[in-house]
Amino acid sequence: MASLHSRRRRRRRDDYHYQQMHPSDWQIFRVYLILVSTSLIGCYGLISYVASTHRYNEARLRELANINATDIEYITEPQLVLRNNCLAELCPSGKDVSWHLVIFVKSSATHSLHREIIRRTWARWGFVDGGHFSTLFVIGGNEDPYASEILKEEKRRYTDILHYDGPDDYKNIAFKTLIGMRWAVENLPRNYYYASADDDFLVNIAKMQETIDSYRDFMVKNGTNIFPIICMFDGRDKAKPFRDKISKWYISMEEYRWPEYPKFCMGGMYVTSLAMVRDLWEISQLHRPMRVDDVWITGILRKKLGVPADFVTLLSDPVAHHYLGFKVKADLTSQGTMMQDEWTKLLALAENKTVCTC
Repeated sequence: MASLHSRRRRRRRDDYHYQQMHPSDWQIFRVYLILVSTSLIGCYGLISYVASTHRYNEARLRELANINATDIEYITEPQLVLRNNCLAELCPSGKDVSWHLVIFVKSSATHSLHREIIRRTWARWGFVDGGHFSTLFVIGGNEDPYASEILKEEKRRYTDILHYDGPDDYKNIAFKTLIGMRWAVENLPRNYYYASADDDFLVNIAKMQETIDSYRDFMVKNGTNIFPIICMFDGRDKAKPFRDKISKWYISMEEYRWPEYPKFCMGGMYVTSLAMVRDLWEISQLHRPMRVDDVWITGILRKKLGVPADFVTLLSDPVAHHYLGFKVKADLTSQGTMMQDEWTKLLALAENKTVCTC
């Protein structure tokens, strides 16, 4: 057993030295190969998920009707984040860490393709110029046996999944976000940073490191200890609720009666301090969740805390980008090429940085 672990560690170190910020045709091809080889799995999972999710929700949601996120049990916790394996074993620059960020990616049991692409691209970057990055995936319960088997193997292989016994569908995404926030508050040191993200985004980690550093410097220069909520994708101010019942983002007058939302970050990706997350988590226990989790958490709850709208910051050039290439909808070849091209651009941006991949 000891020799097996030794061989695994050697393989991981070799992989690290080979890929440390030297983009190659092999590296780009591997991403594309994963996209092609897992597409059929993703399509099958989507079909089976339509049937299984309804069945899960009908039985389980009745159970959860009077339960909040504090009562939900974790099925599996992300040991990769708790152990900091990347810094401990593979990243010689880890001793120079200035701050830590954990990215909570909201995913679904059937989105194995999404997760695999993320793991092989931006989530590999564990260290960039003093910033330590960890990525985990938040996933709810699922009764489809095929998707469950794939998820079981993912958990064994990567140990980067926070799996909880609750609904996994989109209309309960606020619940999923709260589970991630709860776990962060329970397990992460108070000086960590927190990010919430969707699983169909490509993230410029090098630029994210620069953005966080710039706001840290701003806090020092201005003598403030409040880190803002940074919209790494996009945000809105004075947006109007969708009142059309067929809309994916429909909000009834009973849920929210005002004509405009407070300023908020869109849920594709935003970053803030764990201190802010702790306050948002605590106040969330006093209010019924809205299905538009980004509006509810970074807008409505933020406002209830008394945090001014100026502390929701929008970037002129986003860090996170949404791409249809993750969805495997149409021409697989052109989508794969698009992902290769965009990832190559992001790799080039980090050529002059100290980077460790895990």
